[in-house]
Amino acid sequence: VAGAKGGVGASTVSHNGAWTIARDLALDSVVIDLDLAFGPASLDYNQDPVQGIANAVLSQDRPDTALMERLLAKCGDNLNLLAAPATLDHVYDFGADAFDAIFDTMRMSMSCIVLDVPHQWTAWTKRVLVGADDILIVAEPDLANMRNTKNMMNLLKASRPNDRPPLYCLN
Repeated sequence: VAGAKGGVGASTVSHNGAWTIARDLALDSVVIDLDLAFGPASLDYNQDPVQGIANAVLSQDRPDTALMERLLAKCGDNLNLLAAPATLDHVYDFGADAFDAIFDTMRMSMSCIVLDVPHQWTAWTKRVLVGADDILIVAEPDLANMRNTKNMMNLLKASRPNDRPPLYCLN
């Protein structure tokens, strides 16, 4: 889930969507808050985890299932959270493939992974979106949001010709 602009409610949509999937479909699910500096997921789920996604991505070793399980915060029977630290202690500049090993490891243990992608355009955010099974772009009904949504949808459709086209939500 990504926003066409910041502040359009993409995090709220992703967090509520994950909660609904875990509750109504009873699927083992995880929300991964990729907004490392400002991520709101721990607040939305009333969690204060000591560790999270930053520990996994900044680790020198390839993340394994045991490490990922230690980093997860339990939010319900089927819902887990891989929280962002939401601190400015580090600058979070990553290469395009920075999250690949984390996602590969999570796919082994979770039926559903919901990514809360921050509103920024970097090599890794593009790679995360292009590699997703499904994409939801959240936008407000104004010209800048519509332009950004159109640009994102066109790029993602072209980059994923054999996948379902991105969905959008006017919020």
